[in-house]
Amino acid sequence: MNADSRFAPLFSSAHGVYGVLDGASLPDLLPALDRWQPEALCLLRGELEPELAAAAPYLVCLPEAAPFTRWLLGEGWRQQGGIFALSHQPFRRLRQHFRALLYVHDPQGNPLFFRYYDPRVLHTYLPSCTAQELQQFFGPVDRYALEWGAPPKLWFGERGQGSFFWR
Repeated sequence: MNADSRFAPLFSSAHGVYGVLDGASLPDLLPALDRWQPEALCLLRGELEPELAAAAPYLVCLPEAAPFTRWLLGEGWRQQGGIFALSHQPFRRLRQHFRALLYVHDPQGNPLFFRYYDPRVLHTYLPSCTAQELQQFFGPVDRYALEWGAPPKLWFGERGQGSFFWR
């Protein structure tokens, strides 16, 4: 199956396209990563038990014509499967950034796992951010994209002057 045409706008600029993909929502993610060997890395550190590795978030480079990208955006995609990041920065820089976002702290200072790569979370979270929070969350990312709605549509998230908007 070919990549769905609704994803074509992801590749319409000179940005690198990256996916922060949710293994829990994409049950065939690990076998596909193993099969096509894209530039990819689990965002959780250390040696993981197989069950946790299968449900973990992964950062994956998505060149438009790559076999993994075609699989993901065709038969592998599920609407809540992850988010996209468009950036001119190298993979290693993005890996550091996305790993740093995995944990937040509650008012008592307790660490909490933050599933920002779930489109339902990100769609709600970004519009609620202050300018400083947006600066921190975007870091090396120029634009975020996610699939939202029924029928599903690709939405792009951008920073304005101290604010955020989906378009």
